[in-house]
Amino acid sequence: MSGRLFLWISQIAKGIGNKKIFLFLFILLVFGLGEGRGEELSNDWLYEPVPLRITTLPSAKTLVAGVRAVFPDGRLRIRAAIKAKKGSRSEEREISAEMLMSNRDGLYSALYTLRDTLGGDLEQLAVMRESGKIARYTYRCGNPLDESPIPNLFQPVQSTDLTWIDLSMAYLWWPGGETVGTDRIRGRSCYIILLPAPDRAKGTINHTRIWIDPKVNMLLKTEAYNRENELTRKMTVESFKKIDGVWFIKDINIYSYPSRQKTTLRIREIKTLPEIVEAGKIVER
Repeated sequence: MSGRLFLWISQIAKGIGNKKIFLFLFILLVFGLGEGRGEELSNDWLYEPVPLRITTLPSAKTLVAGVRAVFPDGRLRIRAAIKAKKGSRSEEREISAEMLMSNRDGLYSALYTLRDTLGGDLEQLAVMRESGKIARYTYRCGNPLDESPIPNLFQPVQSTDLTWIDLSMAYLWWPGGETVGTDRIRGRSCYIILLPAPDRAKGTINHTRIWIDPKVNMLLKTEAYNRENELTRKMTVESFKKIDGVWFIKDINIYSYPSRQKTTLRIREIKTLPEIVEAGKIVER
């Protein structure tokens, strides 16, 4: 396959600061901290009133760049549990996800692996992003994992409401967004950004709205719409937990419409990784 590259994620530096990890976890839509000691957080989390009048809205480009900027330098491994409910208990689907994230010298790369409840591999997507260049992907599936054609990244995976776009946060790199208003989520002032979907998404989604808290560069909510401007998917941050004096996301829900099916994501482990890990082969897309 032409344009094939091989990406080896390099050894990272230890000691990522608590503040950066805190900000990073708020923008990772799929992550929530469910284990460990700490106090629960109610819906009035960090209450801050919304300004009564905002005469000038900041650009979408600036707001989205702020979210990307809090990605910590170095390398993280994050393990999460995913549970999808399809109406009855007998239709529940449980899988796990492992995310290996690397950010250094203007290169952001990640390896996302979905596994069954016994730890068997199901699917794997690798992505590499360089400033000013299109993202490059590779995809593997099966057990053992074998290189396969890249699927539709906008379609739900493994009978859940989660897509590869959710896991990779691809919309944070979509061009042409516009800040269209303000809102309040869990007492936090947010800007609402409308992002037109890229051409390859048309037929699946037409545009996405995202809610960003500009003070801490957090992504708190997303909504996807079709060409008829009908809501098709929604992600919301549901709860937080305080660990060693730092607030982290605990639970995130993703809903599909009009069925209102729900998938919940909860983090199980966060760890910095100094060792070298192969991220897989990357192909241009």
